[in-house]
Order: sequence, then structure tokens, then C-alpha cells
Amino acid sequence: MIKFRLQPDGVPIAMNITDLTYKDFPEYQTGVVMWKSISPLLILIGTFGSLLSVIVLCRKRMRTSTTMFYLAVLAVTDVFVLYTGLLRYWLNYTFDEDIRIDSDFSCKFHIFLVYVSLDFAAWILVALTVDRCLFVFAPFKARKYCTLRRARITAAAMLGFLMVINVHFAWSYGLSPRTIFGEGVDCDAANDDMKEFVTVIWPWIDLFIVCFVPFTIMIICNVIIIRKLAISASKIRRHTVSERERYQHELKSTNQNAQHISTSHGQSKHPKISVISTQSNNNNNNNNTKARSACPKSSHLTVMLLSVNCLFLLLTSPIVVYMIGFGTWREDPDPQTEARLHLSWCLVNLLQYTNNAAHFFLYCLTGPRFRRELLRMMSPKNKVNAETSVTLDPYH
Repeated sequence: MIKFRLQPDGVPIAMNITDLTYKDFPEYQTGVVMWKSISPLLILIGTFGSLLSVIVLCRKRMRTSTTMFYLAVLAVTDVFVLYTGLLRYWLNYTFDEDIRIDSDFSCKFHIFLVYVSLDFAAWILVALTVDRCLFVFAPFKARKYCTLRRARITAAAMLGFLMVINVHFAWSYGLSPRTIFGEGVDCDAANDDMKEFVTVIWPWIDLFIVCFVPFTIMIICNVIIIRKLAISASKIRRHTVSERERYQHELKSTNQNAQHISTSHGQSKHPKISVISTQSNNNNNNNNTKARSACPKSSHLTVMLLSVNCLFLLLTSPIVVYMIGFGTWREDPDPQTEARLHLSWCLVNLLQYTNNAAHFFLYCLTGPRFRRELLRMMSPKNKVNAETSVTLDPYH
């Protein structure tokens, strides 16, 4: 098969397709452009958003909540993910410098850091969702057991567990000759004995650790939260209707009694009884209003958690699927297939890192409490009032 390439003077020359490499195809060039242009944009946006999130979440009015603690840890983890993972690709394609292949140690250590940070971000979301589920399903027990101290212990325990799970990189990965994407060395299976584990077994393990198990837990907890909130809203509606009917019945009875008394004694006491009944009704309405106010507050955080969880699944599952299929696709590909794999790798990575860069905007979009605190922090006029006013945490 013949392919034409233009010489510097614009005269086309014929080339055999076997003389081409994956870098000669537009798929590869598109991937390089995306690495160079989108990577720094995500890093800047993610850094600004995450640091601003940490500042807001660590303010005095926010940091007493376990929910805010998990969100702050997630923000710090997002920054770590962007600078250990995405920054490497930008440096590689912009300055032709890959820190992962500088030495065998840098290969093992860097890939260990990337996997641990990505896994930790996923499991912090799990802890956040479970924490919220407990507060909705069993609020009194949750207030007793879901404390900041236990939240810190939980985060540390998860981090330690994930480090143990990923410690295999110390012997399973190392510098080895490239089998795809040109010649040279790459951070891949350390030897032939580890090749099956690296290309077949580990991708499935990683699928369960970073995607399947976390999202299954998130789905179950969110279903419980939504169901509990729906039941609570239904009870409030029934209670409101029954209170209204009871009030109308009492008012009708008191009016009848007033008429009877007026007829018997020749004077009316109806206005006084009506006032008393009206005051009773106002008290009932106030109680109902307080009860109903908890529903929107809980719903707001539920919407925020659902949006974060859905974004996590949508943007991280493609790279897991790619890793599972890559073990088969990498077997003796032609140059154009290599170029397409390179572009696909670029796309799934940028989607994954977009998840880590977008959390701040989800908080602003779906978290009223977060928005209010952000506005208080940025508005000098509200600074004094924000520090002196006392409000209950609507997230708990």
C-alpha cells in the first residue's frame, strides 16, 4: 500500500506504508496537541479550584463537619493527582522529558504514587458518601460515632490499605524495552514472569479497586439516602395534612360551642376562642416549617454527592476499560493502530484528570452552603457578620 508525503518543496513522493511510524499519522499529532494544550489548562483550573476549596472548607464555620473534612481531603488529593500524573505528560510532550524513565527507582516510585493518589481520591468519595448515608439514615447514632477523630482515622486507614495494595509496583514494574509506541525503554512489566500480571490480572484488580467497588457502594448509599428523604418528605406532608384537618375540626367544634354558649348566656365568646385556636394553628405551622426546612438542606447535599459520584463514574471508567483492553490491543499493532491507541490513551487520561479538576465547580453549582461561605469569604462587607452569626450545619 502506497502513501504520499510532501517534500519540503511541495512535490509528493511515494512511500510504502511499512516505512511509516505511528508518529506519521494525524491521530498521534492530535494527541500531542491535546497533551500540550489541555493539560496545563486542567492543572491551572484544578490547582486554583482545589486550593480555594481547601480555604473555604477549613474556615471556622465549616471545619467542624466530617463532610467538610472529607471534601477538604479530596481537594488536596486532587492537587496531588494532577501534579504527579498529568504534569508528567505535559512535561514529556512539551519538553521531551519523562521523569518516569529516568531510573528504575523513579519508574517504580512514580507509578506507585499515581495509582495510590487516584485510588485514594475514589475511596475518599466512598467515605464521604457513607458518612452522609449514616447521617440521613441514623442521625442520632451518626452524631455519636461519626466524629472528626474517626474521620481522620478512617482516611489514614484507607490510605495505608491502598499503599499496601499498590506495593507490588516495587517488583512488578521496572524499565524494560518498549513493545509499542516506538523504540527505547518504558516503565512496564519488570520481566516476562510479571507480564501476565501487569497486562491481564492487575487491570481487573484495579477495575474493582478504583471503579466497581467504590461506585457500587456509592450507588447503594445514594439509593438509601434518596429513599429516606422521600419517606421523610412523605411523612411531613401527611403530618401537615392531618394537622390542618385537625385544626379545621377543632375550629369548627369551637365555633359550634361558641354559638351554643352565646345562645345560652346571651353573649358571644366566639372571637376569644377563635384567637386561641389561631395561635395554636400558628404554632403548628411553625413546627411544620422547621421540619420541612431539613428536607431541602439534605436534598442539596444529596444532589451534590450524586453529581460528584456520577462525574466520577463517567470520567474514570473509560481509562479502566482502556487498561483492560490494552493488553490485547498492544499485541503486534500496525502503525495506524498505534496512533489510534495513543490518541485513545490521551482522551481517557484527560477525562480522568478532568474529574479531579472539576470538583470545585460542582461544589459551587450544587452546594448552597459552600457558595454562601465562599461569598462571605470574598465579600469584606459580610466578613464580620459571617464570624459572629451562628447557624446550624445544614449538611448534618
